[in-house]
Amino acid sequence: MTGPASTQPDRPGSAGGAAPSARLPRRAPLAWQQPAAAPGAVAAVGAVIWARVLLMTGYRLIVFDLYGTLLDVSGMAAKLSQLLGKDATALLAAWRTAQLERSWELNGLATYEPFDRVTAWALDKVAPAFVGTLDAELRASLTEAWWTVPAHADAAAALRQLSAAGLRTAILSNGTRPMIERALKSAQLSVDEVRSVEEVRVYKPDPRVYRILDALAPIEATLFVSSNAFDADGAKRNGRKVAFIDRGGARPSEPPDLDVRSLAELAAHVAT
Repeated sequence: MTGPASTQPDRPGSAGGAAPSARLPRRAPLAWQQPAAAPGAVAAVGAVIWARVLLMTGYRLIVFDLYGTLLDVSGMAAKLSQLLGKDATALLAAWRTAQLERSWELNGLATYEPFDRVTAWALDKVAPAFVGTLDAELRASLTEAWWTVPAHADAAAALRQLSAAGLRTAILSNGTRPMIERALKSAQLSVDEVRSVEEVRVYKPDPRVYRILDALAPIEATLFVSSNAFDADGAKRNGRKVAFIDRGGARPSEPPDLDVRSLAELAAHVAT
């Protein structure tokens, strides 16, 4: 953020024979020259800003799912294809399905395993049907791709637009915190909060996952955003306001509060 333009007060001078006693009118101090406000005053100003944001949008916090919503899982196919030396589109689709099914299986067993382990397990399950047996090095390289999933083309701009409108942004993901943070860094995406299901050791769409958000903002002031139907349904059944990003896949069975086709469309609805 850049500071205010330098506007030093004009100084009286003696050029052109001006009388030494001549003085320019005193200017009022600029905002950046004012004494620092007391903490209470700062809090009061912040409260006023939040009140205005709520009045305009009804939301203080916009929470995003990560994989598939901000990050384009299908965009991993090019990297996987390069590693395998053959088209990996079908492998990736099967891998993603097995990954999610394993997370739901663990929920049913009341057991938790970190998402990186779930991801590696899912690859071991589907790989033989597509590429045969994987050696340890190739297996590690393929799994590592989940730490650097590319962003959807409109993700960064949408996050900036929401932030500029005074809204806080957050991630709520199945990924472990290190996976989330590295993926965001790789994709050059910035949010205010990162929360992971590892905090409650259960996967989406278990209601305990969405209750993590209660510590961040009131439920009525929070909008949860996902392009995954099961995730949108889980949040909606937990009493959340939900925006669904429809990218042509399965649709949620619970009607979302906002139904859009892109992150850009979402930002246009929420930030204006």
